[in-house]
Amino acid sequence: MLSWILSTILYLATIAAGLFLDFGVVAKTDVRSRAKHIKWKRAYLVWLYVFLCFGYMTGADWRNYEPVYLYGDYILHFLTEPASWFVFSYFPKVIPDFFLFMGIVKCLYLFSVYKLVSTVTDKWASVLALLIPLKLGFMLIQNPLRFMMALIFINFALVYQYKYLSETGSHSRKMVLLIMVFTIISILFHTSCVVYLLLIPLGFLAPKLKKVNPWVLYGIYLFFVFLTSDLTLINSLKRGAIETVQQYMEMSDYANYELEEATGGIRNPIQILFVLIVLISRDKVCAAFKNGPIVYGYTLYYFFMSRLTVLIPTGFRLSLPFNIFFAIFIIYMLEARLRLSRLSLEYKRAGIVQPQPVRPAPSRKRSRYRYMHFPVRVCAQLMIVYTLLSFSKKMWTSIDFIPYSNSIPYLVIGHKPFEYRSQYNMDAYHARTGKYFEGRDDR
Repeated sequence: MLSWILSTILYLATIAAGLFLDFGVVAKTDVRSRAKHIKWKRAYLVWLYVFLCFGYMTGADWRNYEPVYLYGDYILHFLTEPASWFVFSYFPKVIPDFFLFMGIVKCLYLFSVYKLVSTVTDKWASVLALLIPLKLGFMLIQNPLRFMMALIFINFALVYQYKYLSETGSHSRKMVLLIMVFTIISILFHTSCVVYLLLIPLGFLAPKLKKVNPWVLYGIYLFFVFLTSDLTLINSLKRGAIETVQQYMEMSDYANYELEEATGGIRNPIQILFVLIVLISRDKVCAAFKNGPIVYGYTLYYFFMSRLTVLIPTGFRLSLPFNIFFAIFIIYMLEARLRLSRLSLEYKRAGIVQPQPVRPAPSRKRSRYRYMHFPVRVCAQLMIVYTLLSFSKKMWTSIDFIPYSNSIPYLVIGHKPFEYRSQYNMDAYHARTGKYFEGRDDR
């Protein structure tokens, strides 16, 4: 019992530390204090690499991939996923230890996430902390390995797409070419990434969502909720066009997934509430941050995509790269009020009339800033609390997260037998709940 409690505390303390580094530390202007703060944030990033990227008996997918990597128990197809085929065919000759290989690949993925987050905001420590329950727990602990390798390149494609949308003078053919190249490379690792040939170009339109009435967007989203909540429709689509695509892409194994379980509940009312909060928070966030419209657009893009992709078994994973912007938006909500106060003070000192007043004059027309007094900070805090509670429940009701174990010591002293490692967290789950955990395949 002690190891389970300590493991839970370890996860929650890691998340709390990231939030504290950005919001709990009193900002100082002197160079020495700023340098010290930067060192603490870098140390936190190193800890995330060690903690998240070198899990040992945690997770589930390694049970499938370790025999493939070491013994070639089943052959990956060169024609469908040539990059994954190459990795599993030749990397064992260079890196014989599977867990060292997996740790390095996870580090590359985490670096791609860090690169995207740090490109968008300087509050990257708190964003990465919040992404642990939202995204990184699934990608780095539960770890769909081939899909994760593919998303490394999708993350870099999003880095260049964000730069294209946000930086003056960045509209070059070279940048668009890089976005296309990274997207195509991802397909070579996992066939499901072919959908990004459509999803990535649509991302260029995300910032334009700021100009659309929030209630129109909310109405469309509720229609998508109604559409995707009809299990009869989903099952008929599975038996029709989607099943044909799965067979063509050799994804037939995914047809057995339970959609309700895979998506965490397709009738989740909390997500519907989150979308409403994001829509109402638009004015304050976009007024406080220059890149607010881009982050707002990508956040809505994530929510809409996450609804539509439930039509495809395990399709919820396809929206995960855009989940990063949802985490950034929550952090922006926490920071918006203070940011607006600072901007107001700067305008006052400079004798400049604010171009976007917080209290616009009454008008017969609907004010463009009618949601400026919505309590976005309180809502963001409640969203974070709910996310942490949900993650805590998930840790205790699955085998993937606790008890936590790290592979770094075993890279030196040698590995435990496969059967022992495979059963360790399952036996702990049985001791914790009195139930036996049914095996699964998360490829």
